[in-house]
Amino acid sequence: MFKYSYNKFLILFLLSTLLNLNAQNRIDVKKLKSNFVISENKEKYYSNLVKNVNTTFSETAISNSELWVKALRDAQSIFLKNNLVESGIQKSLTQTIDINLKLQRVTLEVAYSLYQNNFSKEVLNIFEKTQDPISFAISALYLQTSDISNSQIFDFDEILKQKFPNYDQNSILINLKNELTNNNSENISEAQLKDLLNHNLKKKKT
Repeated sequence: MFKYSYNKFLILFLLSTLLNLNAQNRIDVKKLKSNFVISENKEKYYSNLVKNVNTTFSETAISNSELWVKALRDAQSIFLKNNLVESGIQKSLTQTIDINLKLQRVTLEVAYSLYQNNFSKEVLNIFEKTQDPISFAISALYLQTSDISNSQIFDFDEILKQKFPNYDQNSILINLKNELTNNNSENISEAQLKDLLNHNLKKKKT
């Protein structure tokens, strides 16, 4: 009787162990399906983003500036660099200066992020003519880190004072002066550009 009970217990124990091992090694179909859907959605999202960016920049003229701002931001967010993006940035940079400050600023920022040496001529033109402190600041940083600063000598400090006599009353221009002073011969990162502009942009819409 004891032997029978012992054997029964042993069988139950072995079955329990096997069931536990099977449960541990069993493929979680729901989790696998969920991961596949997430991956598929990411690919679809990326594909749609690229398609929308390319469609927007395929336009011969900037008919809807908000769509262009979105396309620029989307290209920046996924570090998308292609002929259409480059052409779109150039098209935007060659608009009448200060005619659309939001688009101008975003274009300068994206050019700084994606193409630091490709648009020196266009950015220099904005730098020299803009009356917008934010556009001036981004242009100055772009030129400071581009090849053009090696071939032409710029006294950014002097130009800043001439263009904006009351620069010391503008937090962005104060930060710009500090950045150019502290990073005279070093590349200024995109993170520093965001730090330069971020706090002022949070305070008010520009």
